Amino acid sequence: MKQVVVVGGTGLVGRELLRQLHDRSGVTCTALVRREGIVGQLSDRVREVRFDFDNPNHYARLGTDIPCDVFLCALGTTLRKAGDAERFRDIDFGIPMRFLDRLRRLDPKPLVGLVSSAGADRPRGLYLRVKAELERALLDSGLPYVIVRPGLLLGEREEPRPLERLAS
Repeated sequence: MKQVVVVGGTGLVGRELLRQLHDRSGVTCTALVRREGIVGQLSDRVREVRFDFDNPNHYARLGTDIPCDVFLCALGTTLRKAGDAERFRDIDFGIPMRFLDRLRRLDPKPLVGLVSSAGADRPRGLYLRVKAELERALLDSGLPYVIVRPGLLLGEREEPRPLERLAS
């Protein structure tokens, strides 16, 4: 039984990951969430674990009381939602880095799947620079990895994103 941990499971991509994991046999899925009750509505086969992303002690739970063979990171925000560039960078880079630091200490090393962005290979602007920096950190981590760079994400979101709607 593979133990898959998903961070960012309440977003558009994360919800789709959880939906697809729900249908796979031989997989136990854990979603790390700030507030319980959101992901459980998506699937009764997903274990929600309340996780304080700002508390360094919570990261030590990964690989102990939160088993992890595969770690999927679909975490991300927007500058508007974060409030400022510093908080945006902490969410999109700092939190994933804290996970990578913990995952490097585990034996065996889990496979890391990172959802990045199209354009991260030629970054311009804050968003793509942060995505590129995280990709580089993952490449340098020594962990086995898969990086995906989706383009425009289409789907139903909880918050309106008029520019994405216009681009679609």
